[in-house]
Amino acid sequence: MVKPDDIIEFKRDGVQEGVYRKLRLGKYPLQAKLDLHRRTLKEARDEVIKFLQQCMRMDIRTVIIVHGRGERSNHPLL
Repeated sequence: MVKPDDIIEFKRDGVQEGVYRKLRLGKYPLQAKLDLHRRTLKEARDEVIKFLQQCMRMDIRTVIIVHGRGERSNHPLL
């Protein structure tokens, strides 16, 4: 489990530190966006997989996936 403010990041070996920093800072234009609000956990998982596969096929390299849980949400995480 992670807290809402925890930072989760991953960088493959070989990715230059400057490129990674610019990506984290949003210096590259977004090419695609997926909004997962109002999706069930199963729907969100299916959509993320489909979205990323499509982006890879289309050579889309900068994407954002919008997700989150409302403060008043009382649903379990899993």
